[in-house]
Amino acid sequence: MLARTARPVLESCAEGVLQNSVPQKDGNSARKYFVNLECVARVLSGIAPWLENAETGSSEEEALRETFAQLSRAAICNLVDAHSVNFGNFTSGNVPWKNWDLTQPFQVDIRQPVVDTAFLVQGILRAPVQLWQKLPQKTQKQVIEAVSSTKIHRCHRSNWLLFAAMVETFLHFATGECDTARIDYALASMENWYVGDSYYKDGAWFAHDYYNSFVIHPFLYDILSRAAPAFDSESSYILSFLEKEKRRITRYAAILERLIAPDGSFPAVGRSITYRCGAFSALSHAALHKLLPPTLPPEQVRCALGAVIGRTLGAPDSFDETGWLQVGLSGHQPHLGECYISSASCYLSCAVFLPLGLPASDAFWQNPDCDWSWKKIWSGSDATADEAIKD
Repeated sequence: MLARTARPVLESCAEGVLQNSVPQKDGNSARKYFVNLECVARVLSGIAPWLENAETGSSEEEALRETFAQLSRAAICNLVDAHSVNFGNFTSGNVPWKNWDLTQPFQVDIRQPVVDTAFLVQGILRAPVQLWQKLPQKTQKQVIEAVSSTKIHRCHRSNWLLFAAMVETFLHFATGECDTARIDYALASMENWYVGDSYYKDGAWFAHDYYNSFVIHPFLYDILSRAAPAFDSESSYILSFLEKEKRRITRYAAILERLIAPDGSFPAVGRSITYRCGAFSALSHAALHKLLPPTLPPEQVRCALGAVIGRTLGAPDSFDETGWLQVGLSGHQPHLGECYISSASCYLSCAVFLPLGLPASDAFWQNPDCDWSWKKIWSGSDATADEAIKD
């Protein structure tokens, strides 16, 4: 399913035809200005651990992984080359925003590049060998320039602060320098927005949606686990927050797993539900980083996520006749998409593939199939009681 989902995006960008290949029939037409960066960044963020995995198992999978690693590097090269037709929109420079009625919400948000630049560099940080060290020096320099150019945009005071912090985290990784104030502000804001039992508000108001999974927990963990060297004497705060975040994402993973019904469906609530199985990004992330609670065996998560993938990406009409992902949750359901949703943005679904970064010998893959919580409990089997955390 990873290959089926990611191949059209990476091949099109590597071949220089992405802009004209992504379907534009669903969603806001203004999103066409962002599709190159949006598609590639979201795919790479999800498949990066698999690309970095040196123990994929079979020779067939290893050959596939090498093919996709080469496609990914070629896509990045085109994305950051200003002379490429697939050059990504990092500054909104080609968006005719002066001609838009900006009083209309989401008609076009010229700050969108901040979001997908963060997903792009998150992918690079998740695969530093395959997606950074193996890039040509010229391309590395272009990546740094493109990423730095997004700093002209001011972020919404919401989960978007984490996108700015991820940019700075990457810049410190790539150059040894960054604006630590942007990281500090994001972390302080998130700590202030914590409401308990693993949930953060997304800004001033709490919303019942999957943004704790789409963005907040995975980004917080990735930033906190890498940012300490940038802070020198203040790194103890980062390390302390990281320990709290580990406890919180572990708890949140347990909650997410209990939302998966026996048929792989889950509550279709909140914004951006057309990110499909990306709603379980935090559960996938916890599995990859060995942060699952002791009461949640890895093979149980494997089976649950497999069911979710089947119900979302495996549903009829999830992909169009040319292989591109369509707007929907379980099939083609364009009216489920908000005005900021397009086919390109739905590639956040790839976040479910994070556990493919685990070696083939890991218990996640080797242990026998088993039922997950909802399936166990509602079939009459005994199960462990759920328990909140007081953090």
